[in-house]
Amino acid sequence: MRELNWYAAYTRPRHERVVTTSLEGRGYQVLFPHYCVASHWADRVKQIDSPLFPGYVFVRCDPWKRLPILQTPGLLHLVSDRNGPLPVPESEVENLRRVMASRVRLEPTAFLNAGDRVCVCRGPLTGLRGILLAKLNNLRVVISVEMLARSVAVEVEGAWLEKVPPTPIFKNA
Repeated sequence: MRELNWYAAYTRPRHERVVTTSLEGRGYQVLFPHYCVASHWADRVKQIDSPLFPGYVFVRCDPWKRLPILQTPGLLHLVSDRNGPLPVPESEVENLRRVMASRVRLEPTAFLNAGDRVCVCRGPLTGLRGILLAKLNNLRVVISVEMLARSVAVEVEGAWLEKVPPTPIFKNA
């Protein structure tokens, strides 16, 4: 018997929970990573679950027997390349499971690497631009004053950052 891997399943917008319930009802192992967010209504604030990865759930299955999965209402396809569905590493799924089970406060954030140019999009430093520096468990943005050849590192929330696309370099022809 073939070992079952985890696969990312792409869903219709806002169908993650429906797909999860349907697949679980048919005996599949499913992971729907979500977090709690405050939704402000006119008369109250309500806590709602939102997907960490909108449009995606993870399912453990045999990719060669995926037709029943693909027939799930709201599920569009398994994330694939030209060779077929791409397995998600077991370690990444296990990390998500541990985070979900820990009940720590979590929220989605941009996929960033140390050295990326970033812009602070929320908080008191909105509009500030710099270079991302990861130091231990903290995210810091390095702000430079090139004329003085000096820099300052500012600690910020990861959710406050957005990656800034590189600026094209034009040469005179």
